[in-house]
Amino acid sequence: MKFIFQKTTGKKLSNYGLSCFTRWLAYSTVQDKEERFFVSDYDIINSGRWRVDQPISKKLHFLDADCPCMASGTAEQFKKISEAFFEVTMNRIEDLIKIVDHYHDQEFFKFNFMEHFNSEAKQLWKKYNAKFSRNPKRDVDLLRPKEFQTCRAFHISHYCVATIMEQEPEKYKNKKLDEARIEIIKNKFLK
Repeated sequence: MKFIFQKTTGKKLSNYGLSCFTRWLAYSTVQDKEERFFVSDYDIINSGRWRVDQPISKKLHFLDADCPCMASGTAEQFKKISEAFFEVTMNRIEDLIKIVDHYHDQEFFKFNFMEHFNSEAKQLWKKYNAKFSRNPKRDVDLLRPKEFQTCRAFHISHYCVATIMEQEPEKYKNKKLDEARIEIIKNKFLK
């Protein structure tokens, strides 16, 4: 992955960037290779509407399209997508060099598995038994504190927090992004 990052961007891959890729390999180490499970970023909060008995796709399922903030799959599927990071990127390296200036796992999914950037994306979906969906009313959505939301999980991302801070500048004046994130979560979920 360090080689790929250097080759696509001309820069050195940070430890954070490396962790974006290696987390998928970590998921592949679950002992029961057939067990289906959810994985998510640390900034995904269950709204209380997601039940464990709700069905999970038989495919490697990304629940916020090309944003890898929440997914479900098996250890074997996570292993296969980990291998795809290198295989797919190397097969498309010349195209990627022209369009990327940053290349973590989200950019991998965006530039390789989304039809806007790769006309053969659907073939990759099939090859890697992957599904990309985006249904913010039902599954995952950015938190919008002033709106009623029906999603089952909130993504309280950097973008989301920065937007809330811009909308309420006096409330978050002199706060760092991570401090504001904690305050936003407490205000929404710990009342």
